[in-house]
Order: sequence, then structure tokens, then C-alpha cells
Amino acid sequence: MLSARAGLFARASDAHESGAGYIPRKVAIQDCSFLFGILLFSALSYVGRLGFYSDDWFVWATFYGAKDQSLGGILRRLLPNGWGVRPVQRLYQALTYSNFGLHPLPYHLSNTLVLAGTAVLLYASLRELRLPHYITLTVPLVYVLLPHYATDRFWIAAHQAVLSQALFFLGLYAALRAVRGDRACSLCLKAVSILSFALALLSYEVTFGLLPVCFLLIGYCTYKKRWRDGNKPQTFIFTDLWYFIVAAVS
Repeated sequence: MLSARAGLFARASDAHESGAGYIPRKVAIQDCSFLFGILLFSALSYVGRLGFYSDDWFVWATFYGAKDQSLGGILRRLLPNGWGVRPVQRLYQALTYSNFGLHPLPYHLSNTLVLAGTAVLLYASLRELRLPHYITLTVPLVYVLLPHYATDRFWIAAHQAVLSQALFFLGLYAALRAVRGDRACSLCLKAVSILSFALALLSYEVTFGLLPVCFLLIGYCTYKKRWRDGNKPQTFIFTDLWYFIVAAVS
């Protein structure tokens, strides 16, 4: 009886300290496991029958033509054509080829895992925003199961788009988590956020348009926290967002 009361008090205290909309860690773990599992289950019907398509043949023929099949040799093979505006894409393709060669299944399995991780990171970001549970769970589920971007699931040369999404939501989660962390933890999370955003943009530029939305969300969360702490909320722009803005401009 005493242990039950203590557990009830701990849960109530945890919810009070975390504010409205807080999703308990146990529930969050269950939700993330569900999102990860449902995405893997949805891929079972097709992932084993996928191969190479379209630009895959040109890119992988370039890799296959390298005399040195090590990662360094493959990267040197790319130098005459340049790295373009997506160096992370080039590195990702070279890294996967050096490990998987001309076997398509591992590429598609890896992409499926990255897509499942994207759903989890999006969920974690929405959880940090203290949105209702049904929104926090439903939005990532719909996002990763939509058929609109099926090309990114099947076309290996476009897998960097999925990687870019995962890096972007990692950056968003780290930035939102930094708002309520202590100083040391906050600085580390800010560094992770900036690096993740940069890698996302260097993977695929489609995430660029989402950065202003991220700035607004970070600013809103910082405003709320400072208001609760009794500080002047109007100062958050200069103290908490400057590093993101500088990173985006540069």
C-alpha cells in the first residue's frame, strides 16, 4: 500500500514539474517502440524485392570503376566530378557502397531503419513541445507511412533525403531539449543541434525551408521557460537563438 502511494505521488510530482501535456517516459518508450515496429512491419512486404533504379546504375558504376575499392579510393573516384552542394550525400553513398557493394538489400534495410528513426525523432520533438498525446503519436505515424515520397524508399540514389529528415529532426529535438537543460547539458545539445542542422542541409536542401519554423518553435519554448522562471522573456532572441541564426546565415 505504501509503495503504491509512493509511486502515485512520484508520478503526480513528475507530471507537475514537467507541466501540462507531459508524456511519461514509460509511455514514450512504448510509443517509440510502436512507431519503430510499425514502420519495419510495413516494409516487410516489399523491401526484399527492391533493387537498383535510374541514377543508381550510374552512381554505382562510378564506384565500381574505382581501382581502389576502399572508402578512400571510392572518395577519390568522386573528386573529378566534385562533391557539389551535397557532400554528405556523396559521403553517405560512398560509405554504404564500401560496406554493401552491389547488393541492394542492405541499402534498403538501412534506409528503412533510418526512416523508422526519423519517426522516433519527430515523436521526441513533438513530446518536447508538450503537444497532446494523440497528436504526438499520430503525426509521426502518418508522416512515415504517407505514399507521397515512395521514391525515397525505393531509389537508393535518393536515400539522402531520408537521412536529411532524420538529421533535421535530431537537430530540432536537441535544440528543444537544450531549452530546459542545465548550462553544461544545454551547451552540448546546442552543439549537437547546430551540427545536425548543418549535416541535414548538406545532405539534401529540402529541409532549408523548415529552419524558420524551428527558430520560431525554439523561441516559443524559450519564452515560456523564461516566463515561468520569472526572467524577462524578450531577451531570449539574443541569448538562445543567435547561434542558430548565425549557423543558418553562414
